[in-house]
Amino acid sequence: MKKSYLLYAFGLILLTAFLNEVTSSSSGAPSGRTGSPIDIGTCAATGCHNSFGLNTGNGTLSLTTNIPATGYVPGTTYTININLTEVGITRFGFEASSYSPDANANVGAPTILNSTETKINPGGGNYVTHTSAGISANDTKDWSFDWTAPNPGAGEVIFFVSGNASNANGNPSGDNIYNVSDTVIQGPGVAIDPIREIFHAKVFPTLTDEFVFVEMENLEHGTLDIRITNLNGQQQFDLHQEINSQLFSTQIPVNNWAKGVYIMTLSHQGKTGFEKFIVR
Repeated sequence: MKKSYLLYAFGLILLTAFLNEVTSSSSGAPSGRTGSPIDIGTCAATGCHNSFGLNTGNGTLSLTTNIPATGYVPGTTYTININLTEVGITRFGFEASSYSPDANANVGAPTILNSTETKINPGGGNYVTHTSAGISANDTKDWSFDWTAPNPGAGEVIFFVSGNASNANGNPSGDNIYNVSDTVIQGPGVAIDPIREIFHAKVFPTLTDEFVFVEMENLEHGTLDIRITNLNGQQQFDLHQEINSQLFSTQIPVNNWAKGVYIMTLSHQGKTGFEKFIVR
């Protein structure tokens, strides 16, 4: 009798885990399934929606943006549109990311336009995915969100999108998974002007896990501003210093910062320079 109870309990555990997985997929894909180089792949994987090969179905997945062919302007907001079409399908899903090869990370800041049907994945990494209310449609489904371009230095950005055309059978079998990508460049006139070329200054080291040092000479009197952001534009450090000497130096601790690429912006007497460094 005890053995029967144990088997029954074990069966309930397995069933609960399975239902949780199905429910979680209907309310959004897990982070890291857009097919970018830092992801674990797409949902066309073992243990997931692997009945058919990637992009082997009769549907189409497309990604369009209003980013001009000349490239994005850092700090400017653009709209990303996604469409997934497959005749006979009534349930659709997606996940999107914006990846920088230079930073080897997702960059830019997504903003949700329709919180009923889309959301930023709570799993982290700036992934946008569907909600449970954003999966139903007949034959074709559209999603949109805004994306604010990263600071100068991110370089080209590749948008990756995976889509799921589901047969709505309540489990991962029999679904078609699609994947597309689109590359955009950083626009002209926004190249980084290195601090060392604008000022008599040194910013070092450019690969660090403890401190970043700034040393300057031949300064005029006035306010010196140093600001550091990540590639999503989130501020990490801000300093406003009145300069009364030709020499200036400071050290900035970065040992508690997340690994990744950072942009230092230094402004003084109407001049502005940038420097990129990496926290490892």
